Amino acid sequence: MTSGITPSIFSLDISFNEDLTGKGPPPHWCVHAAGLAVDWFSQAQQAPFRFAFPRSDWVKRPVWFEPIDASGVAERYALKPDRGRRVTHWDEHRLNASGGPSTKTTPRGLRAVQADELAMVEHQLGLAGRVIGCGIDDDAVERALGGFNWVRDGP
Repeated sequence: MTSGITPSIFSLDISFNEDLTGKGPPPHWCVHAAGLAVDWFSQAQQAPFRFAFPRSDWVKRPVWFEPIDASGVAERYALKPDRGRRVTHWDEHRLNASGGPSTKTTPRGLRAVQADELAMVEHQLGLAGRVIGCGIDDDAVERALGGFNWVRDGP
């Protein structure tokens, strides 16, 4: 697929999602891509990604786009070391359009077994399996950083 986007980086963001309302899917791992670029992604540039990765009950935001700027927010989001659970529950203090309680999603820490599972998967993937460069000079990355496949401790 040709995206026509400026040089950018896509990283995989992984969370464990739980819905305590009984209306959503059962608890599950949720993987989505975060796209980062110095120039903003136009709607036309986002369209092929949104078409290839549509929304579903399982993954509400399969692709996320953010410009890289002086704030550092985009880089921290894409390469965050901490992963979490997203827990959806009823919010009795907010009413939905029909007058009933609305839902609210709250970030929570992973349970120990979830953190272990995710650490093993991310270790197996390595940085090169979690971060994908688009339109970036691979030779320059190799010369400057030794590539994205940095040596890890362990198997």
